[in-house]
Amino acid sequence: MRPDDLISHPAARVRRFKDQGYWADETLIDWLARHVTARPDHTAIIFGDLRLSYRELFEKARALATGLKGLGLVKGDVIALQLLNVPEYVIAHAAISLIGAVMQTVHMPYRGAEMENLLGHSGARAFICVDAFGDYPTAEVVGQSRDKLPALEHVIVLGNTI
Repeated sequence: MRPDDLISHPAARVRRFKDQGYWADETLIDWLARHVTARPDHTAIIFGDLRLSYRELFEKARALATGLKGLGLVKGDVIALQLLNVPEYVIAHAAISLIGAVMQTVHMPYRGAEMENLLGHSGARAFICVDAFGDYPTAEVVGQSRDKLPALEHVIVLGNTI
């Protein structure tokens, strides 16, 4: 069995989903660019009192993408992300897509051994997280695991505790 056999769909199903409008031939960045062009000032994200327009979302994603590239991260690199449903999750997802990297999500309750296994298996070069999740010092624990994770070069911390 080839890897493509595991992720492909029968041609008839693909046609049906496209004809019904469920699937489109666009990436996350295509979708974002379309909205930035068509309605840049329209609200893209509402989070409490925070409102981000499509333009602001794109600008923040582009700024983060520039920072990621400045760290030497490039197309094809794995960047792990352990965040809740916060605007930074969407921004990071878009930034990772902008540079052509691969986003690996890490479930919020995962801790040391689980994260080490996932990050080691994926070969993640960077990990984006909050400083702490409740009483668990996420950034500190991942930082201490770096000797077991030879590919992990960067731990990027939002700085706040959730």
